[in-house]
Amino acid sequence: MRRYVSLVGSYDPIRSYSTSFRGFLIVAVPETWYDAIPLNPVGRFMISPNDREVKFTSGCNEMITHTNFESKKRISFYWTAPKIGTGCISFKAQVMQTETLWFKDDGSLTKTLCEGEEYSDSAEISKCCACGEAKYTLNFKGMWTRHTHPKDWPTNEALTHWSNIIGASHSRNYSVWELGGHASLGLKELAEFGIIRTMEEEIKNHSNYGVVRNIIRANGLWFPNVHRVTTSSFTVSNTHHLLSFATMFGPSPDWFSGVSKLNLCRPDCTWIEEYEEDLMPIDAGTDSGLSYNSPNKPTNPQEKIRKITSTFPNNPKSPFYDPNGKPIPTMAKLTLTRTMLNGAQCPNGIRENSNVKESPTFDLNDLSDSIKRYQLLNAENVSFKKQRSKGKEMKVLEQADPRCMTTEWSEWTECSSTCGKGLRRRVRQYKDPKSAMGFCNEIIEDNEMCLSVNGECEDDQEETSMDDSDSCLMLTAWSEWSPCSATCGKGYTMRVRNYLKKESVWKCNSKLEEKKSCIINEKCTDDSLLSDQERKRICSLEKKPGPCRMAVKNIKYYYDKDAKQCLPFDYGGCRGNENNFDEIEKCVKTCGIMTEDSKNELTIAKHYSDTEMAEMKKTCLLPPEEGHCYESQIKYYFDRTKSTCLPFEFSGCGGNNNNFLSIAACEAYCHPIIDMMTDNDKGSMKGMKLTIPEKKKICMSPAEKGTCSDSIERYTYSVNMGKCLTFEYSGCEGNLNNFETIEECESTCDILIQMSQQASITEQEANLEIQKK
Repeated sequence: MRRYVSLVGSYDPIRSYSTSFRGFLIVAVPETWYDAIPLNPVGRFMISPNDREVKFTSGCNEMITHTNFESKKRISFYWTAPKIGTGCISFKAQVMQTETLWFKDDGSLTKTLCEGEEYSDSAEISKCCACGEAKYTLNFKGMWTRHTHPKDWPTNEALTHWSNIIGASHSRNYSVWELGGHASLGLKELAEFGIIRTMEEEIKNHSNYGVVRNIIRANGLWFPNVHRVTTSSFTVSNTHHLLSFATMFGPSPDWFSGVSKLNLCRPDCTWIEEYEEDLMPIDAGTDSGLSYNSPNKPTNPQEKIRKITSTFPNNPKSPFYDPNGKPIPTMAKLTLTRTMLNGAQCPNGIRENSNVKESPTFDLNDLSDSIKRYQLLNAENVSFKKQRSKGKEMKVLEQADPRCMTTEWSEWTECSSTCGKGLRRRVRQYKDPKSAMGFCNEIIEDNEMCLSVNGECEDDQEETSMDDSDSCLMLTAWSEWSPCSATCGKGYTMRVRNYLKKESVWKCNSKLEEKKSCIINEKCTDDSLLSDQERKRICSLEKKPGPCRMAVKNIKYYYDKDAKQCLPFDYGGCRGNENNFDEIEKCVKTCGIMTEDSKNELTIAKHYSDTEMAEMKKTCLLPPEEGHCYESQIKYYFDRTKSTCLPFEFSGCGGNNNNFLSIAACEAYCHPIIDMMTDNDKGSMKGMKLTIPEKKKICMSPAEKGTCSDSIERYTYSVNMGKCLTFEYSGCEGNLNNFETIEECESTCDILIQMSQQASITEQEANLEIQKK
């Protein structure tokens, strides 16, 4: 596992300054290590060949240090993690700011990384002391849609589905599947094609050893019903108190979701009444595809089952990838409801005989045939196969109800795709539909992924045979040079090209755009000399940000013919049109002709729509963020506490939208925010001219501490208490329900405070009336 580690300082988001250091020493050690203990493997540091700031210490590959004493703002290195099971690793740093000033290990100078949760989430499962049995209803609701998971949504939406569910209620001695283990053939077929037959046979085979109470099946969810609910039921006992199941979501390489060894037995010897869990995506480790529609690419050797996160696979081609590591939205929701208790239950939740007999602990997957036969005989002796409840003998695997008998399956339909992956379908019917209605839950429609008889699609084969370096070289030809951007004097012309494979944009850095200067030999005339017809033509053009995107806001102005005003917009930097002005005054001067009465009536826009104002607030009230790259650029941000634009150091990428190329662009874009504040109260939310809905939205938001590590006392309006209270703010991010003084909080949230006080008075009056009576 390769991780990228960066050593940086902390900063006050309101203050503009730069911190540097001259020397450093970084060591990696086990979290619980001290000098007397031999150092176990802790992974490997790796240094870029071009890095002139970092080197290994003499004779120690677990420690890196500086190469010189020049001033530094950051250093970086790569680290390869040790093998699974090593435990947490601590990175300890010493930093020299001057020859006599050192800092060591304290606070942020020690960072600890632990093994990712994607390999395991299960604690040791204790014996179950509950009495009798419990019956549960299982509800599985799909929540995976193009709206919740829009990135690279499958191009053929008709293929989206959750496969039929297959699982079991079982004992501690059996695993249907588990994180950190390897997928069985049954799970491989389920995760890659949605086929449950082999996995069902695997569970049935193990039921012969008494480790399975029920086999669980439920109908799949197929387009357009992927977000609906499917249901099943099952029974648990004190020796079979765990639930495991799996269902593929597709199209996908080998992705599924479900639970493994979910314990429904409480420590107080009772059965859980209701349980909910948000289900997330899981990689079966059998196919190396990265996208929903990836062609088959078997993983050899097979990898372990692990959770999919926004950083695993750490590849932008993954539909779950997020460069900031944001959590993946819920894929599905599992709800379990206890519907029935069978047999004598423990009195007061206490089992009279706490010596619960369970089967010997063994792993059926690793036993030889002879040991399996021995365990089969032994399992029968300890009554695995039959259990007694209220004097009745109850078989572990229940017989099918006659009312739920079905016809044979129909033949499979042909694969729906002429190449690559598609779907095929078969059906069956209840023999007695009236008796089965509302009672039976057999699977009567079976769908599964299939491969076309024509094999993979040509595009997919080309993708499979092409490595990353090859795909980066596959580009379109350059376009023709565009017309000169100027109509007179100096301008520029440009040409573009693109990758043949759109996913290459994420991982390649070939030059896609070229510009060169051009000169139009026509003398430029003053804007005042433009004809009325030419002015109308220019000012009637639609706003055109262009296809390019700059890392910071590039504010220009355009004339909006509907609003009859000059408005700011974020210009991408290329392929715009003539309705594009550097200064609002130039826009006003050129487009005055567009007003109904006179060309002198157009002024700088003072009115903005609610949407535009909301966007400006969202941008201009953000704290500055330096980003996560390694350049040093001076940019500008709007400081809400000072009601002005200030410089800050930007790293070149990341950050947020409160980031402008020039102080003029910052002031032009954020001037409506300044206008909303009174002259006496600029610098706080106190004087901001907010509407009542805006005030309610701000003040009804829950307090957010933010993500930094400072401890700053701020004020927030509490809906529950009906007044402004103090809370601890971390120093960055958060929301607008965050005030520096209690006066500022009470001024902004005055409407809600008055409503709360009025409600309190009304309640007191009502109580007095009751007392009088």
